[in-house]
Amino acid sequence: AQNAIQLGPDVALEPSVEVKVVWTNTEQRYPAVVAAFVADGEQDLALLKVEPFPGMRVLDSIDFDMPRPAHGSDLFLIGCPLGMRALQDQKKVIASTFRGIVSRIVGGLIQVDAAVHPGESGGPVIDGRGQVLGVVVGRQKVSRTESTSDMGFIIPIALAKEIWPPSEAAKKRVEAAKPRSANPTSAVR
Repeated sequence: AQNAIQLGPDVALEPSVEVKVVWTNTEQRYPAVVAAFVADGEQDLALLKVEPFPGMRVLDSIDFDMPRPAHGSDLFLIGCPLGMRALQDQKKVIASTFRGIVSRIVGGLIQVDAAVHPGESGGPVIDGRGQVLGVVVGRQKVSRTESTSDMGFIIPIALAKEIWPPSEAAKKRVEAAKPRSANPTSAVR
């Protein structure tokens, strides 16, 4: 493979990525497989497959045809701020909710005034009824010295139709790339 590191004539190290997810109010990291993704320079979105586990919470359905939220609409961002330094209560990882409004539409992105912190990318954005409106994709630092808030950006949920439902090829990739371990590991070391 082109990214392999040759250690000798017959020994090569292949780089790999191991993905694990943590559900809020748990201490376990569950193996996940990237089932499908779109990364075309404008969009960056992945669909992860996690084997169901006891107590796993899931949404009943998502309306991928939800219109973009209107300017000034209330919304809530859900995520684990600070990524690897996730907020914790003892051993349990805690997700946080940040409230904001739609500031404007910038190209295909929705700009929000809600706080977006490292580690929240990929988190859902919902309205007051719990409908999924989009996915957090980034933030822009407004000023290094001023006391202004950063701007957050989300992509509308309609763009997730590019990876949902997963194609037959994606389903085969998931089967071929089953996580190495079915045993979750502790999120706290």
